[in-house]
Amino acid sequence: MDRKPFHETIIDLINKTFSAAASESLARFIKEENGHDEIIAFGAPASNALMWLATFIKSTTIENGHDEIIAAWQRGLKEGDYPEDHDFGVITSLLEQKQDAITKAENDQKGISLDELQQEADKLLKLLDDRHPGTFVWNMFMMERLKNIRRIIGTGK
Repeated sequence: MDRKPFHETIIDLINKTFSAAASESLARFIKEENGHDEIIAFGAPASNALMWLATFIKSTTIENGHDEIIAAWQRGLKEGDYPEDHDFGVITSLLEQKQDAITKAENDQKGISLDELQQEADKLLKLLDDRHPGTFVWNMFMMERLKNIRRIIGTGK
């Protein structure tokens, strides 16, 4: 079995699910009953598969490939004659995840380490809990903590 990136697997699942939904919607038959033609569609299992896939996509953290997944989902909606506003919330979820990924990447580029910031803040709080502002050592440690916090958030040296 060939392994591929997660977002490509999701795209394949979308394509297969919408293809199955299209096939099922064509599986209709006409039943003669009391002189009237009654059309019976077997669309429920396909709809359930789409809802399951939508729930899976929305509850999974997807790191990249958001635009490709959105395009595959929209293509499936269009080919399956689904209304565009009936996307099970997938597109909104993916756009939010894409924005979150962009924000995370920007923060990573800025070099802000929240773990490091928390460590320095904890050290500062310990100093503030045990105040000795008149001592040289306490003042030196306080200045060092503040300097490190400014360095971490990028507003000073």
